[in-house]
Amino acid sequence: MRKLLLAGTTALFILAGAFAAVGVGGAPARAATAASFGAGAYPGPNPIGGGSGYVSSHGYTQATADYVAATGAELKNALAAASSGQVVWVPGSAVIDISGLSGSLNVPAGVALASDRGTDGSPGGLIRFGGRGGVIFKRKSNSVVSGLRFHGANSGGSAWVLQSSGSVHTEVENCELANGGGGGVGFSEDNIPWSSDWATGADQKHHWVHHCYIHGFSQSGMGYGVWNFNSGVLIECNIIGDCRHLIMGQRTSLSSCGYDTNYEAR
Repeated sequence: MRKLLLAGTTALFILAGAFAAVGVGGAPARAATAASFGAGAYPGPNPIGGGSGYVSSHGYTQATADYVAATGAELKNALAAASSGQVVWVPGSAVIDISGLSGSLNVPAGVALASDRGTDGSPGGLIRFGGRGGVIFKRKSNSVVSGLRFHGANSGGSAWVLQSSGSVHTEVENCELANGGGGGVGFSEDNIPWSSDWATGADQKHHWVHHCYIHGFSQSGMGYGVWNFNSGVLIECNIIGDCRHLIMGQRTSLSSCGYDTNYEAR
């Protein structure tokens, strides 16, 4: 058994057993065991780390999407054109190389960037950003990133893959983020208070990262699976590994900023 210990967290679930295989969408498949520790057995039904068997509550599909993007140019143009309430879809068979694009791509406020990782055997659309550094995607308020794979070329690089800055209520679900170096999913200067009442969503401001597989972020001095700087985040049901820091939290302005984490695995 390997224990995952995260300072300042609550309701932590420890999984026992070794990784048995690689599942659909890249997430390791855990060997089933009868043992559970900590706050209680994970209630499911979606698999920790997402992938095979994951069912999104959003119900995004290619048939109902507003834009379909299968190339870097199509993705850039679709995100630039999409408005709140619309969906940009990346087919599960697509491999999009954005390593040659300059600057960050924006996921606009209220827009969903989605694919089908784990649905009917699909690995989920793959977005490759190569050895690029800096912020790859900037996520605006009320945006969703769902069912995609984001792969870099260097676990010791300087890419920050999915970042929110000055935004509220963003969601990242059922994604694989790998080999970016700097950080996987992050939140910066949102000044959102930590809330222990995540279930009701009463404040409607906190961010949510769940059912993702995040690995390969080991940049010297950085290297965060999930990072939280002056924001409020619920982090749950993820597999996070091969990072210099699995989860990082820091607050310097709003004294009540923070994060809560549940049912994590390493």
